[in-house]
Amino acid sequence: MIKQLLSFALTLLMGVFLWGCGLSSKALKLSQGMTMQQVLAVMGSPDHRRFNSNQEEWEYRETIGEKMNVLIVTFVGQRVDKLDSYDMPAPEHEPIPPTYDPGAPRPQITIPLPIPEEVYPPSYPPRGGYPDRPMIDERWFADFYNHLKRTPFPRERRDMIASATLERYFTVEQSCRLLSLYAHEDDRLDILRLLSGRIVDLEYADRILEMFRYRSSREKARSLLIPPRGRYGTLEGRPADPRLVIDERWFEDFYQRVKAKTFSDDKLEYISVAAHTRFFTVHQVSRLMKLYTFDDDRLKVLGLLARRIVDMENADRLLDLFTFSSGRAEARKHLGL
Repeated sequence: MIKQLLSFALTLLMGVFLWGCGLSSKALKLSQGMTMQQVLAVMGSPDHRRFNSNQEEWEYRETIGEKMNVLIVTFVGQRVDKLDSYDMPAPEHEPIPPTYDPGAPRPQITIPLPIPEEVYPPSYPPRGGYPDRPMIDERWFADFYNHLKRTPFPRERRDMIASATLERYFTVEQSCRLLSLYAHEDDRLDILRLLSGRIVDLEYADRILEMFRYRSSREKARSLLIPPRGRYGTLEGRPADPRLVIDERWFEDFYQRVKAKTFSDDKLEYISVAAHTRFFTVHQVSRLMKLYTFDDDRLKVLGLLARRIVDMENADRLLDLFTFSSGRAEARKHLGL
């Protein structure tokens, strides 16, 4: 019993010591207006550095157990303008790369061979009204993902993903797992560029946006996810019976995720992605528009979804959602009424 108490006390003291020496205590020493040299003296060199024409960001990271503490210092005119700190799950443990030997032969990049369909048929069925979608082999992906996790060099891991995208398609869920192998958003965007055009269920693509914390990164991700006309994954024109592609269960899940977003622009980001890959009923469009209060915001939603409505015979009901006659007039233009 005494040994257990001593062990607990030692663990507690160690945690307090680490906290006192960590980002939290160092951040308390920073203040607005400090120079870059002063920040360097307190925090040391940053783990990541970003800048544009008028500001610069230094990012510090500290992993304690399963949690990663992140501190971002923003400079304007080479002086501290603001601080931002948050917690995120620690990235999966990276294998320690072997010692580099210039005389040793370079290791070969290998990718698990696909299993023939007659031995193991793909397990991902077509859904959502897309009978011509490529089938997904979940067993192959599991082997491929585990192989990536065991690969110590990020560059070789990226080359393996690039090679796989030449022959394979991926689901949104699988794409998110590949992105999660990387902690930095620039790296995740790089991998998403490789995967764009190879994702089969783009109607769920808004979930990929949740892999990015910063709005600028989400904007870049959105531009990669929204395919140009003619690329695989778009819904061009109208199907013979648009109601066949209406998935109420998908919509309810999508609606709740949009509703959970705090900022109006974030909601619109999600809706704009879905507008390129899904059709909607008037009732569904109405529910999305009601997430906003003002006519201008509701018009933005309607502008994104007007051409994706399957039951246009009910479209006039959407006019009742506008307070002012000017809003109703603009809505009529969007709807072609």
